[in-house]
Amino acid sequence: MHSGGLMIMDTCGTSWGVPLTANPSSLQWQYIGSANTSSAEWQRIGNLPYAELPALTVRGGHYQLCWCASQPIEQVPSTAWNSTPQGDPSNALILECTSPTSFRTTVGTLDVIGPARLHQKRTCISGQMCQLDGIEGHFLGATDGYLILDTCGISSVPVGTGPAIAALQISASGARVGWGSVALTAPGGQYRLCWCGTGMPNTTASITSFDGAGSSSQPCNTPEDFRMDASEVVLIGAAPHAQHRTCVAGRICAVEGLQGTFLSEHDNLVVMDTCGVESRVPRWSAGGRLFAGPGAAGTGLSDGPAVTAAGGQYRLCWCAAGQMCSTAEHLRVDVGSVTLLGPAPLAQHRTCVSGQTCQVDGIRGTGLSDADRVLLLDT
Repeated sequence: MHSGGLMIMDTCGTSWGVPLTANPSSLQWQYIGSANTSSAEWQRIGNLPYAELPALTVRGGHYQLCWCASQPIEQVPSTAWNSTPQGDPSNALILECTSPTSFRTTVGTLDVIGPARLHQKRTCISGQMCQLDGIEGHFLGATDGYLILDTCGISSVPVGTGPAIAALQISASGARVGWGSVALTAPGGQYRLCWCGTGMPNTTASITSFDGAGSSSQPCNTPEDFRMDASEVVLIGAAPHAQHRTCVAGRICAVEGLQGTFLSEHDNLVVMDTCGVESRVPRWSAGGRLFAGPGAAGTGLSDGPAVTAAGGQYRLCWCAAGQMCSTAEHLRVDVGSVTLLGPAPLAQHRTCVSGQTCQVDGIRGTGLSDADRVLLLDT
């Protein structure tokens, strides 16, 4: 009995399909059957181990299993293959099926579990909790894992903290996934929602926690396991998170050209010692809040009165317009720093004697210069 190759297709014999025997145009990756057996036993041409075969990353759905017959090797011209088959050539069969249109015979169906649409798009806001609704798929399960990455299947730091997130709800409208009470604080930009299936659809068991170290014995435990692209995720926010500015004590502080994704002139930018923690800078006008103003590029923000805070390096903490931004906890996104040039601390006491020459030495601060001046005033 002649064996053959299998391909999954929407419709057998059409021009699109995904080979289940790797690349049908590369004979070194093809499976071959023995002419002396009628069982579904397979051999390989070449030495490619099973573990190195490409992962199936087609969209989830219901497909047809399409078959194409092979021919005995003596019937295939030598120009049609580029390697010597393993074993006795007289007993080997080689696949001649190099085009999807050759796979015309429907032998069954195959359900591929996974996201169904590869061009879904969702939006989240940096610094806020994120929930993505209506992720469409085929037999998605409550134990499936999701990570937001720059590129699916590539080792990188996931956006957000905590474990790989399992679906909160599976319904006819799709999967709902979320990060619970954990806010996403990554830089704004375009990311991918990457899916990893546990093979247990419609169950409620917990997914393996993502610990960053990975485990070969557990599914969905490293970024490389999340190969399937489920959606584009646009994260609104400042980017990069290393935007540094300099201001001078005693003058109005302007922060211009803040860069990011879909920033608004109504966004909130506050100067703090530590973002997300109650640490407002003493004597920084308006409680450290910078108000919107025109900038040369990006979003420009400046406060009104002059800044009289102590010189030093502080954090620029961002919160999107239209969100709750009233407390330090809401200002959790650290987008960079502002260096305030000036004396520090503001309690440097000296003593002089009336009628005598007065010299004040050793004034400490940030970025002080010999050209700076000191004036004695009551207030």
